[in-house]
Amino acid sequence: MGNSPQSGVENAMTVAALSSTQLTQLESHLKQLAPAGAEAQAIAPGAIGTVESDFCSLWPKARPILALVAKYIGFIPGVGSTAGVILNGLLTAGDAVSGVICPKT
Repeated sequence: MGNSPQSGVENAMTVAALSSTQLTQLESHLKQLAPAGAEAQAIAPGAIGTVESDFCSLWPKARPILALVAKYIGFIPGVGSTAGVILNGLLTAGDAVSGVICPKT
C-alpha cells in the first residue's frame, strides 16, 4: 500500500518546516534568479491612496466591459466556462471593493 497513488498525494501534501539557515539560503538563491538591475519595489507612503483613487476611477469603466466578456466567454469551447466563472468572481470582488473604498455618489 505504500506505493499507492493516495500515499503519493499524501506525501506531496506534507509540508516540512525550514530552518532559519535554509530560509536564508532560499532567499539568497531567489535573489540570484532576479534579472540584473531588478530590485524589490517598496510601496511609497501615500501610494495606497493613489491605488484607491485609480481603482475608483477605472472600475466604473472596466466593469461593463468585463460583464460583457463574462456574458459571452462561456460559449468558447474548452476553458470558456471556467473563464466565465472567474470573470464573474472578479466582477463580484470588484463590486465589493468598490463599495468599500470608493466614495458614494
